[in-house]
This record gives sequence, structure tokens and C-alpha cells, in this order.
Amino acid sequence: MAVPARQISASGIEVRPVQGKKDVEVFLHVPWTLGMKEDPNWVPPLLDDYRRQLDPRKSPFLKHGELACFTGFEAGKPVGRISVQIDREFDRVHPEEPGVAFFGFFECADRPDVSRALFAAAEDWARAKGRTRLRGPFTLDSKGEVGVLVEGFDTPPRIGMPHNKPHLGRTIEAAGYAKAKDFYAWWYTSGHVDERTKRIAEKTKALPGVSVRPMDLRHFRREVDIVRDVFDSAWKDNWGFIPFTNEELEIIATEYKMFVDREIALVAEAEGKPAAICFAIPDVNEMVRDFDGELT
Repeated sequence: MAVPARQISASGIEVRPVQGKKDVEVFLHVPWTLGMKEDPNWVPPLLDDYRRQLDPRKSPFLKHGELACFTGFEAGKPVGRISVQIDREFDRVHPEEPGVAFFGFFECADRPDVSRALFAAAEDWARAKGRTRLRGPFTLDSKGEVGVLVEGFDTPPRIGMPHNKPHLGRTIEAAGYAKAKDFYAWWYTSGHVDERTKRIAEKTKALPGVSVRPMDLRHFRREVDIVRDVFDSAWKDNWGFIPFTNEELEIIATEYKMFVDREIALVAEAEGKPAAICFAIPDVNEMVRDFDGELT
């Protein structure tokens, strides 16, 4: 992890680079410091996942990326945080977008001066690496948590979705940033399928050579490879797409297998070849929200 110098803004906000385990813990606990536990819909993230993402020895992202993290302080108390990262996989897949760096892990008090100080540190780091644009939030790339919540604060997040205080988007804009893309999360109530969808499904299933089967958990690693191949093919033209790496697939195979329900993990095949997938898992957030970020 690259280590830049600390900075002090004109308003007295001290931005320190994260160095060592103690700094990492302060960085990770900024949401608690800023009072996120007061929000009844916030689900504390499992911090071991984040510790792994920030650990050069364990992080799949850092096999193909660079990362710096910063924590903002006022009078010795954390008031915000930000990461800034370079993703060489993004560079490889998107040569049409040179010079892009990304920010993530963004948390900030409802104060524009704090936001500006954090972004100034991130921008300086990215600029020193030859980058000319900064985009985010991504934790740490488009396969992790993406974006900042701007509507829907009255509902808890599902797994992999961000949740923040309403002011967070304003503080990003206060640092000079503008929206790049809208993302949506959809609610679907199981048990009801409209007639049009039923007709399309029946016609598709009736086509010669088309079949749908549950994933075979006895060969889960093979099935994960199918998920990757179909995902990469289906999403390759989507905004910000980055394919899974082998290391990321190993994490999926190891950690997600215990949550897979064969009734909602399906593979559609055409002429015996995988053509589509439905890979759904229970909302783990409902199980971990009371763990306060730690499994032990």
C-alpha cells in the first residue's frame, strides 16, 4: 500500500495516510465514529472482509491494483475517510478510458471542508500516479459496493448494497464532483409472476434444446466457472464492467457455497451449453446486522 504524506487543510482538517494495523482499524471504524449506528437501517459491515481487501497479502484486488487510504481528523477525532485506487484490470478492459483512478470507502461528516480535504489527498495521490480522473465510490471496484445512496434511506440495504446518511452525496458534490451514472436496486415480491412473463418463460422453455437445471453443488467449482463465463459474456458491454479474476472466484467458491439454495441457483442451457444463470442467495445482512462488524 503506497504511503503519501499527511496533509492539513486550510480549515484545520488533518488528513493522514493509513499505515499499519492500528491505522487500518481507525479507518474501518469511521462509520461508528460518525454515528452510523444511530441509523436503524444501517447494517454494520463484516470488518474481516474489509481487512482482507486492504491486506496486500490477501486482497485479490491488490494483485492487479494499487491502493492508498486516508483518514481525516479534527482535534484528534476521525471525521471522515477515503480510499483511492488504480485498477489495472480496468485499464486493460477499458483502454478507451485512460487515466481513470477510483475512490471508495467514503464516509464523511456533514461538512464540505472535510470532504474537500479528503478528496484533495486522494486527488494528489492519483495525480502523482499519472491519473487525470477520479470516479466512485467503488469498494474497491465495480464488483463490490458501488455508488452512494440518494433515495431509499428508510429501508435497510441488501447484501452488497451501500447505505449512508442523506448528506453524503452532497459532500461529494461539494468537492466538485458530479453524477456519472444512476444505479437502481429493485424490490421483487416472490410468489407472483405476471401473465406476460409466464408466457415468455413457457415459450422459451418449449424451444428445442433449451433446458433449465439447478446448480450441481457436488461440482460447485465447475458451476462457479459457468457463472463467471456467463457473467463476463452478458456484462462485457456494461458501464464499468471488469471480469472476475481467479482469486475472486476462489473466494466465491469458498464463502458463498454455504448460502446457495438450489431452488434459486439455476443454469439455463441451449443445446447443452450454458446460456444464462440465476444465482441468488439469502440476504446475509439479516443474519449479521447484530454482529456489530465482528463475527467473534
